[in-house]
Amino acid sequence: MSEGQFIRRLTDKVISEGQLRLADANFQPSRQDLFELVKYYYRCIAERHLDWFLYGQAGGHNYEMWAWSRILLIEKSAGEEAVAKALEEVDREKERQLGPDLWEIFMTGTEEQWADVREKSWKALNG
Repeated sequence: MSEGQFIRRLTDKVISEGQLRLADANFQPSRQDLFELVKYYYRCIAERHLDWFLYGQAGGHNYEMWAWSRILLIEKSAGEEAVAKALEEVDREKERQLGPDLWEIFMTGTEEQWADVREKSWKALNG
């Protein structure tokens, strides 16, 4: 099963309406299921921020707010420590993808450094 299929399966079964509520009473998500959902939602948020960092363009803000609301709901059930661990895993994954120099600029860089990264990213895309 692909990650997308796994997440869709979990999302179909775990519904939020101000609380973590199961759509299927026979389905009991494991802590690992919830951990993977948090990573998925946070990965989507991180990718949006990285798109902004690299290209100055990103998707809609509404999805990010929705994803954070899901993460916070899961945190009520799974706990703060488990969610923090999932977020840290995704951050380390994104750091490996970018490399240490770009990651440092992403995390602590100035506006000028970000502009320089965007210029180089666009040049690389346009050949």
